[in-house]
Amino acid sequence: MALGATLILSRRRTAFATASAVLAAGLLLSLAWSGHAAAERGDDRLVHLSADAVHLLAAGAWVGALLPLAHVLARAPSLEFAARTTRRFSVMGLACVSVLVLSGTASAWYTVASVPALFGTSYGQLLLAKVALFAAMIALAAANRLRWTPRLRRSEASQGSRCAA
Repeated sequence: MALGATLILSRRRTAFATASAVLAAGLLLSLAWSGHAAAERGDDRLVHLSADAVHLLAAGAWVGALLPLAHVLARAPSLEFAARTTRRFSVMGLACVSVLVLSGTASAWYTVASVPALFGTSYGQLLLAKVALFAAMIALAAANRLRWTPRLRRSEASQGSRCAA
């Protein structure tokens, strides 16, 4: 309820936007305590819970930024602004994906623990499906980074040269 209230009020004050981000992060962090990591014991519990918490924060940051990115790009006043926005998002996205890979690997190590379990258990097969979806998302991100973003830069440069002429 507090998160909903701060989200509504965040249109008016930056402090409410900050409070919304903190509350959303807290909500994501709390999810780590409802998963497999909460059943661990000793040091393993701390490492697994930390990996899950960081994984959830990175996923939340990346997915949570997609809608605002689309909103900003749809209303971009110029190609230059759109190009700058996509470059900034790309840096943030790359950081989030790197954290997702590292924390996901750590969590998978604790949860699955062996290659036979990866292929021979329902959980392992579900994890493989998640990895396949993640690989598809990485392929789209790579296409964006390597093909579409440079194309946007070229359009930006040609538009700038036309304006200067």
